[in-house]
Amino acid sequence: MKRNGLLKKLMALVLSAAMVILAGCSSKPQEAAKPANSAAPKAAEAAQPQNVKLRWSMWIGSSAELEQWKELAADATKKYPNISIDIETTDFIGYWPKLETQFAAKNTADIVAMQGIRAQSYLNKGGLMTLTKFINDDKNVNISDCNQMMIKAFSYNNEVYAFPYDSGPYVTFYNIDLFDKYKVPYPDDNMSWDSYLDRMQKLTKDGNYGVATNTTIDHVIPYIWSAGGDYYDAKTNKYTIYSPENVKGLQFLGDLYTKYKVAKPITDPGNNNTHREQFYSGTVGMILDGPWFLTNAKNNCKFKYGIAPIPKGPAGRVVQVAGSGFGVGASTKFPKESYQIVSSITGTEALTKIAKWGRGYPARNSAVPGFTETWKTIPGIDSVQQTANKDGKPFIGPQTYQQVTEIFRANIEPVYLGSETADAALKKIQTLVDAIK
Repeated sequence: MKRNGLLKKLMALVLSAAMVILAGCSSKPQEAAKPANSAAPKAAEAAQPQNVKLRWSMWIGSSAELEQWKELAADATKKYPNISIDIETTDFIGYWPKLETQFAAKNTADIVAMQGIRAQSYLNKGGLMTLTKFINDDKNVNISDCNQMMIKAFSYNNEVYAFPYDSGPYVTFYNIDLFDKYKVPYPDDNMSWDSYLDRMQKLTKDGNYGVATNTTIDHVIPYIWSAGGDYYDAKTNKYTIYSPENVKGLQFLGDLYTKYKVAKPITDPGNNNTHREQFYSGTVGMILDGPWFLTNAKNNCKFKYGIAPIPKGPAGRVVQVAGSGFGVGASTKFPKESYQIVSSITGTEALTKIAKWGRGYPARNSAVPGFTETWKTIPGIDSVQQTANKDGKPFIGPQTYQQVTEIFRANIEPVYLGSETADAALKKIQTLVDAIK
């Protein structure tokens, strides 16, 4: 009996020891699993994109334009839900001094609107970040689909700094109802300065005027080019503001106000949209503008309107082809996310929307059908592309162009008021421009 009891005790000890060993063995995998389980949430957390808020600066000419940019921002943030966007807007004239200030303070928005004409004035100041590295790493960007003239406009020292969203020439928008009322022939491809003036004179009655314009150099350049002049000589890197041809072009414009009185008086010289607002009123026969004006014409013109080439001057018809786009501010803390938005709002899907809205002639070939199909019922809509191909001249301003535009605007109004000749005004402007360092 004693032997049996001893055996039972020995067996109990063996079983007890085995259970301890088994418990120890089973606890090791549990302890090893703990770090793996705790690391998984951290890895998942690291894989989640960072939530960021970007600033997007842009000029606008109407509330309708703002809503369009908001829609493109919403489309982009659907693709990149970790990104939110605040749009900062101002009018076109005020945009450029504001941008100068932001560049100087190194406080540019993350996404910066840029005009091809003025790009060189800003790219050499280091306010935008080169996109070249992103482009090289982006298999979907298809930069060959973009308007190459605009890519050139947005390039500096062989680096691309912005993607274009539109490109197009200045054309003549005309009020069909007013032309019909007075039985005046519509503007056409053969319209010269003389026949242009003849049409304006026939329209100027009963409180109506033949034309409206504004005080920007952009609106004068088609006239000085068509008179055989130019504002800049790229070979000598000098401005050629004062020349007989330029005087002839500007004086023709000034005479429309003072000698012939066929141009509606400018009551708000600082308003870049003054000619458009006068056109909306239905009391103006013609204005010069680009395909980017279609969206506002559609929303504001209560009359039928058409499009034609600008008139031919003594040197024929020569018109600038210009456009705009978006770059990434050099001071951004989120370069990758900013590039993602820029590439989205200048992609085919976005530019097709811009084309259909009439916010511009798209700067991607793949989006052009959206423009031609949507606006095919506008009389003369083919003039846009025909003018660009036949009479268009790339408009890429030199590095001091923005300074020149400000000098020009400040000194051009007296010509339209008749208090100064084009000769005197351009001589003064040339002196001021020559003093730019």
